Parts: sequence; structure tokens; C-alpha cells
Amino acid sequence: MRKPIHRKLEVTTDHWALISGRSPTDALSFQSERLQVIFNDTSTPWHDTVARAHRESDEIYIVLEGEMVIAVNDELFNVAAGEVLCVPSGAAHQLMRVEVPHRSLVLRSPSVNDKIVESPSGMS
Repeated sequence: MRKPIHRKLEVTTDHWALISGRSPTDALSFQSERLQVIFNDTSTPWHDTVARAHRESDEIYIVLEGEMVIAVNDELFNVAAGEVLCVPSGAAHQLMRVEVPHRSLVLRSPSVNDKIVESPSGMS
């Protein structure tokens, strides 16, 4: 039986920390094939360089502070603090801009290796 993990929300790499997922990044990450949770905390703007989709996983963005601009199937969504964006499996999505300071959670379920990354000729 796995043990509970209690931890402070803080980043462990450049601007994010894996709280839960199939491949824990440190001893404080909860190993789970069912749920991936990423915590973002940054004062430096960033964006995704390519679009991606997930074959099986739904993904939820919860903005705690700041704002994210996310393209989903060519439609732009401004997700502000206190708002949520749910992206269904199979939908192409790309983080276009992060307004700082920024804190957010990204939840994905199931936590499986199902990412499809956009290539010059489309999703592959």
C-alpha cells in the first residue's frame, strides 16, 4: 500500500513541480497511473513551442494567479485567476502565453504516455 504524501506547493525545476504522476521526479511526488498533477509557479513568461494532444487523457487547467492564453483546436481561451479550462482527449492545444506572476495547476487523467506532438505536417 502506498503512503500518503503531504508537501508544500513549491516548484522543483524551472517553473513547475510534478505533484502526482506515473513518473515521479522526486521523493515528494505521488506515483499514480490514474492522475497527473503539475503545479506551475513563475515570474517569467513562457509558452509552448508546438501544439499537442492526448489520445486518452483529458486535461484541466486551473489558474490560481495570473492568466494563460491557450489555443484549443484553433480557438483562443483567456483563462484568468479563478477560472478553469477543460481540454478533452484528442483536442489539439497549445499554451500561447502566460501572464506573470503566474500560479496554476494542470490535472490530467489518466496519467499515461499518450502525448501526440504537432509536426510541420500536422499532429503525429
